[in-house]
Amino acid sequence: MMVIRALPVSPFPAEGEHPAGYIRRLAAANGLDSLRQMLALYELPPLSPISGPEAWTKLAAAAGLPLARFDVLRWPRVGRTREVWLSVVGQAIRQLHLDLDHLKRCPQCLAEDGIVRAEWSLRPLPMAHLA
Repeated sequence: MMVIRALPVSPFPAEGEHPAGYIRRLAAANGLDSLRQMLALYELPPLSPISGPEAWTKLAAAAGLPLARFDVLRWPRVGRTREVWLSVVGQAIRQLHLDLDHLKRCPQCLAEDGIVRAEWSLRPLPMAHLA
C-alpha cells in the first residue's frame, strides 16, 4: 500500500452537507478531475452519511483534518425501534424515506454556495404518509 500525504487544500465540511458532496468539493479544491479519481487515489470507500468508522478515518486522513470535523456529515441512528431512524439535519427520519445510493444536486443551490445538502436525500412521500 502506497502512503499518500494529505491533500494540500482541505475546506471544512459544512453543517448539513452530504458526505459525497463534501468529497466532490474536496476533489475540486485540489484540482482532481473526478470524485472517482479522489476515491481511488486515497483508497476511500464511497461515503454515505451512515458509513462506518473506517471510512471516516480514511477521509480525515486524506483531508488532513481531525476526525471530529466530520461529525457534521454523519447521520446518527436515533431511537430504539426495529425500524432504523436517522437524525438528518436535526430531524428524525426513517431510513426507508432516504435515498442513500444516489446523490441529488440542485444546480441553483450549488451555484450559490457549492454545497450538496443532506436533506436532498429525502425520497418524495405520498401525502398519505404525512397524515
